[in-house]
Amino acid sequence: MNFRQFYEQTTDNQDNDYEDFLHYLETKGWVWAGEGAFGIVYKKPNKNYVIKVYKDDEAYDNFLNFIERNQNDPHIPKIKRRILPLANNQSKNYGIVAIEQLDDLITYNKSDWTWQLVQQFQIQLYNSNIGNLSFDKYLEIVVEKVRKRYENDLEAEIKQLKNSVIMSRYRQKLRLLDYFVESNIEIFKTFYRLRKFLEKNNKTHTYDLHSGNFMIRPSTGEIVVTDPIAF
Repeated sequence: MNFRQFYEQTTDNQDNDYEDFLHYLETKGWVWAGEGAFGIVYKKPNKNYVIKVYKDDEAYDNFLNFIERNQNDPHIPKIKRRILPLANNQSKNYGIVAIEQLDDLITYNKSDWTWQLVQQFQIQLYNSNIGNLSFDKYLEIVVEKVRKRYENDLEAEIKQLKNSVIMSRYRQKLRLLDYFVESNIEIFKTFYRLRKFLEKNNKTHTYDLHSGNFMIRPSTGEIVVTDPIAF
């Protein structure tokens, strides 16, 4: 019995529920890989995807809807198979998705520009209103906010250290910021499209862009956002 068949069987049996499915995965060799407020992720040796089982998470379902419509976007995960939650049955309102396996961002060097993208841009990415803004205008607003924040943080450190070598190093980083932003424009396009998608479908969510919701595609080194919205 594959996991789709098991899931369908639980719909006809009031005694089977979310925990039963988790137990089923474990009996098939899937092991716990992590969890959040609404879901648990399982992995299995020699599989290039993981299984996420989630419950009472409309925000994640809306993100999966966006993913399904944008599978060519390099900054969102690839879906292998998805089973929608049974929202009409309160005891069975959980969903299942088999989704590509990615690497944790936190395993990468924190001095890397990839890490700094997340740390510096996460707040600005969702605090900048979209409305009728074009992508170019949206990017301009976000980058300007980040630039000011980044410069202020670095200048404060420079003043504290009062070291000419350190000052030179930080000023070089400021000069590199333009190149850094330019080389990561595509991830801004991803967030822009996501926000447009949610607005078009009248979905109101907050944005949950902490570093735990960014991962790395090991084959390419691309940043992938995995669970960016919440209620």
